[in-house]
Amino acid sequence: GRKEYYGINLNIDLYDTGCGITEKQKNMLFGGVYLGNINEERKIGGLGLGIAIVEGLVNRMNGFIKIDSVPEKGTHIHISIPQKIANPEPGITMDRVSECNIIAYFNREKYTRSEVGAFYYELLNHAIDEFHFNITSAGSLAELKELFITMSITHVFIASWEYGMDPEYFESLAKHTNVCIFTHHDFKPLEGSCCDIIYKPIYVLSVIDYLKNSLENNFKREETNKSDLISVERPSFKGKRALVVDDDEMNLIVAKGILESMDVDVITCLSGDEAIEKCGITDFDIIFMDYMMPVMNGTKAMKHIREIRNGFYKEVPILVLTANAVSGAREEFMQAGFDEFISKPIDIIELGNTMKAFL
Repeated sequence: GRKEYYGINLNIDLYDTGCGITEKQKNMLFGGVYLGNINEERKIGGLGLGIAIVEGLVNRMNGFIKIDSVPEKGTHIHISIPQKIANPEPGITMDRVSECNIIAYFNREKYTRSEVGAFYYELLNHAIDEFHFNITSAGSLAELKELFITMSITHVFIASWEYGMDPEYFESLAKHTNVCIFTHHDFKPLEGSCCDIIYKPIYVLSVIDYLKNSLENNFKREETNKSDLISVERPSFKGKRALVVDDDEMNLIVAKGILESMDVDVITCLSGDEAIEKCGITDFDIIFMDYMMPVMNGTKAMKHIREIRNGFYKEVPILVLTANAVSGAREEFMQAGFDEFISKPIDIIELGNTMKAFL
């Protein structure tokens, strides 16, 4: 937030590295004009009403929304909303900040898009701005090793790729230094690892909380090795194979990450036709099918899959994935032939319980 005479401006910035939008498309979005072909058989993706709805909500709160986009590069959406301060006390405080000497090492060359690598540094820069941490950026593993010789370091932040460059070295550091890895749930460090882990998605609050805990425990390794922020105990479906079908790649990434954290072997695809093709050559124990997809919707794809391979998939659970959580939607999908209804965004506990019922 930015302080103003009336309180603060709550600023929200969203970035993507997608295809971007043109000025003409931008004007259509703000004008509430969208692609009208939104039936379940639409041939191309719609621009949707999302931005128009957000702009309406933001305007009602006396705020504004601005879009900067470069075609084929990406989009930056900035939202600013004036707010009164209900409580001036800080939400989180830290003592002994001056005792922290932090090294951040994220190799930017490993990313096909430099913006992704820059995200980690921006996150740490936010921590510096708010709490004035002493953070040094290492440009290479050799530079990191040199910094350890010349400086007294208390914390090291890396990702799993950097850890994989020399895991033995980082494990030796972790015996007397707080080494924290930003990584996915399927990451496996060396056996008996002393490193700490913060699972993606990474938030500033996660990093601050980790630093705060390590300070309060006087940097003792055995007491700071509990950085998994997701406290839900997830079931394991080891040996089970799932197919996830969705025309949105980000939805596939999210679903794949959740399912793999439950030890499921996951295959994804972007269309009903591709799903039919994969089911024709692969045995799946469960299928998650987006309902609203171009060319062939989820219901048609599901019915086609039921019929292939002499009815192999007649008894395999096919669950519909949809944001349509209105009253009566579940019964509608069940009558169409789906085995169950999973609403988006996916609730981890609900998904786990549903899979237990079928697997």
